Amino acid sequence: HHGAGQTTYTVEVYPHPVKDKLYIDLSKVHGQLQFVLYDHLGRLVIKKEGHDHGERIALDTYHLPSGAYILHISGQHFSQTKRVNILTD
Repeated sequence: HHGAGQTTYTVEVYPHPVKDKLYIDLSKVHGQLQFVLYDHLGRLVIKKEGHDHGERIALDTYHLPSGAYILHISGQHFSQTKRVNILTD
């Protein structure tokens, strides 16, 4: 249920597929944020705190095996889940 005062933010994640770095576009989001990446078994593989001072944040993914991941982005007034495919050599 979205109230009239609630904003739906869209966070863009790129590239597709991800290679050695996962970029998260934060130009539409404000405040303190947390980024958590889970693998297909639900294990936490990356956790990072961030702020909206930059237009984007980068997560290093070169050490992760190829596969499907779930990125959960949460802030004070918002949370979003994105599917991420990582393709490393």
